[in-house]
Amino acid sequence: MTKLLFIKLLRDLRTIWDRILLMVFALSITLIMFSGVLYMWGITNREMPRAYLSTSPASATVLFKEGISAEEMADIVAAVSKQPGIRYSKKAGVGDLTQSKSSSHRRTTLCK
Repeated sequence: MTKLLFIKLLRDLRTIWDRILLMVFALSITLIMFSGVLYMWGITNREMPRAYLSTSPASATVLFKEGISAEEMADIVAAVSKQPGIRYSKKAGVGDLTQSKSSSHRRTTLCK
């Protein structure tokens, strides 16, 4: 690079120093925001499955045909609940042995 080109470069940089400073500031903010999003994504991917599994989610849903009475359904649930590793859940209205409003089937949920 010749001396004349170097002097021209310095003059150009002197006239646009505020633009360069704003560009560096914008890139810094972008990098900080990207790091924050990446950090939160990592935390969410680690914590969400653990939090979900701590609520003991249902692992099986049994649909009975409409012709089964509530007593018969209760007997079936009691027999299945005696199996090792299976429990009947009544959390949040699950497994209430009532007619499901969304279909013509009776729905009950068993948890492991």
